[in-house]
Amino acid sequence: MRKRSGRRLAALTAGLLAVTAAAAAGLVGTASSGAGADTAATYPLPKDDPFYQSPANLASYSNGAIIRSRVVNASVAFVGITQSAKSWQLAYRSNNAHNQPITAVTTILVPTAKYTGGAPSRPLVSYQAAEDSTGSQCAPSYTLETGSNILTGQEQSLMALALMKGFALSIPDYEGPDSGFLVGPQEAHIALDGIRAAQSFSTAGLSSKTPVGAWGYSGGGHATAWTAELQHSYAPDLKIAGIAFGGAPPNLANTVKSLDGGLFFGFIAGAMLGLSHEYPEWNMWGQLNPAGVAAFKAADNSCIADFAPGLALKKISDFTTNPNAFSEPQNQAILAADSLGQNKPVSVIYDYYSQLDEAIPTADSEALVKKYCSQGVKVVAQPVLLSEHVTLAVTKTPDVLNFLDDRFSGKWLWGACN
Repeated sequence: MRKRSGRRLAALTAGLLAVTAAAAAGLVGTASSGAGADTAATYPLPKDDPFYQSPANLASYSNGAIIRSRVVNASVAFVGITQSAKSWQLAYRSNNAHNQPITAVTTILVPTAKYTGGAPSRPLVSYQAAEDSTGSQCAPSYTLETGSNILTGQEQSLMALALMKGFALSIPDYEGPDSGFLVGPQEAHIALDGIRAAQSFSTAGLSSKTPVGAWGYSGGGHATAWTAELQHSYAPDLKIAGIAFGGAPPNLANTVKSLDGGLFFGFIAGAMLGLSHEYPEWNMWGQLNPAGVAAFKAADNSCIADFAPGLALKKISDFTTNPNAFSEPQNQAILAADSLGQNKPVSVIYDYYSQLDEAIPTADSEALVKKYCSQGVKVVAQPVLLSEHVTLAVTKTPDVLNFLDDRFSGKWLWGACN
């Protein structure tokens, strides 16, 4: 059965590579988030939707406690074929990076087909999508209902493959209500509390006994890795069978240097803006020249597919009065605080990354694996030679799903650190 399932996933993944190529091309071509006036009229933006608002007594809710829920028409498709699944949105209590209460939202997808896998019951995977954006209209809860931008389209295909495996999904808006891109502690809080909320949502057929895993790539990989690192301290009540992340930026300062002047410069703008949304002390606007102010204002409260293409091949020096603008002590402290490797994961880890990654320094990925191994973490590391950042998200998907499937079935096929 595993061989047939593996071949089927591999064949489906090969088909998705064409979609991935289009996504990669979109980063340097023309992109659109696809949410126009008609969409806004049908689906109010999160900032205008009462469902996303915090109750006056928010602080009285426990972490992960559901505030409200609703049935939604969220769907994901694999190369144009929509997967049959029931869907809900849950608003629940979580905490930002400063441990202040916030209202978070996750989308729950449960396949309509009966689960026939090897776990005792249908597993739940917390999937952290690579949102990488600076506006709440780019969050998964909104884009899954209204149509997607290019990157979310690829992300939907990966979600669809998980649904085809029989897994239920919790897809949290882990950037929070203020779109805090790359704010690690907040990402973890929202993902972990999303799992708590999902397990308590019996309407979806889930419970505290539901096997749980987590998965994410790139920006979603950063959120997933942070979820692994804060599980023990923030959510010791949760048992997570396996956590898979790939293409995650372990060291944010080094990643900024790697992206500067490259095709993915737009992600620097997104990160700088996202961090400024959560940290008032982040010194950015005062260091921008007129071109920088214009470019960053245009990128703020926007989706990555809308602003990244126009920023390809730009440099920090193009937009600042000081080429070392983000090297000030307070900025470096924030970048360090939101980098990985500060806490020991307690779940089994599957970490995959490209050795030719043009966005994330390979040395940082290798250093993170060595750090986990030195701490005694059970980790499977999968460095891939013949790949790059975008396509690796697709090509490793069969292995990721098989890893999660094994963990849900109680299998561990490797040594302590591989």
